[in-house]
Amino acid sequence: MDKLPDPSVASQSFTHAGNTGNRAIQSNSSIYQAPSGAWVFTAGTISWSWGLDYPGVADARIQRITANVLNRFLGISP
Repeated sequence: MDKLPDPSVASQSFTHAGNTGNRAIQSNSSIYQAPSGAWVFTAGTISWSWGLDYPGVADARIQRITANVLNRFLGISP
């Protein structure tokens, strides 16, 4: 089996999530291209879709990151 490339960190943030008290939680999203040419992206959260269009939660930064990732998959330069 081919050795997969190390993923590069696409973004990193420190957040305060529920039930963590005052402790910061680190969250990473990663992206890499497999030897086959397939792209792999992980958002580092199960709530990514909320940032796209959920009422009261949608975030232009999440929308922009998503557009950038999809453009990368399609080979479109920003």
